[in-house]
Amino acid sequence: MTDTLLPAPIEHSDLNRKVYDHLRAALLSGELRAGEKLNLTTLSSQLGVSRSPVHQALTRLAAEGLVDVRSRRGYTVTPLTTKALDEEYEIRLALELMAAERAIGTLSPEQLAELWVALDATLETMAEDHAWDLRRYIQANQSFHRLMLDYAGNDALSSVYANLRVSLLMERVLSGWNVEGLTDELCEQHIALYRAYEAGDLPAAQKVIRAHVELGRKTAVELIEAAGGAR
Repeated sequence: MTDTLLPAPIEHSDLNRKVYDHLRAALLSGELRAGEKLNLTTLSSQLGVSRSPVHQALTRLAAEGLVDVRSRRGYTVTPLTTKALDEEYEIRLALELMAAERAIGTLSPEQLAELWVALDATLETMAEDHAWDLRRYIQANQSFHRLMLDYAGNDALSSVYANLRVSLLMERVLSGWNVEGLTDELCEQHIALYRAYEAGDLPAAQKVIRAHVELGRKTAVELIEAAGGAR
């Protein structure tokens, strides 16, 4: 009997990922607008694929809060409102303040060095010698802040923080807007936050955290209102 080398199911999985990535990018960029109905058949035809990978992608995007799904009404693009942003930022603030209370004054030199590397990666995305890459900034910024949450040593806290939609919503809000004027203030706040952790200065860290969270919230609300109250 001759052994037959069966093809691994890579192509199918890759197709699912590509459809998901394509639709997710369209949602984050605003190409698919708030409240727009997403028809499985139409999307399948436009993308040149069967309904299955589109359905899987929309199900995953619904779990992330980018798409609404209702019985008999199908899928629609979730409106991005100031209320949604306010609620996410309120939770983020509480978690970051809690983590700072637990972590500041306990970090080892190795942990501070790791945090500096994460900070440097974030600052590099805002360097003056190139245009601000929003996607790279979002990813680097997530890594920097999640590291500080992880240093609190509370797995449940880290899990809740990792599942917040703040970064996802901010990428959607900021896409297509010229907000490079924010980079100087963002750089200053990130550096100040690291210095507070390095010095073991909890009051300084709390002050920076509050200002940093408020800057993000205020910017998001202003952009959503400028777009008519939802995006």
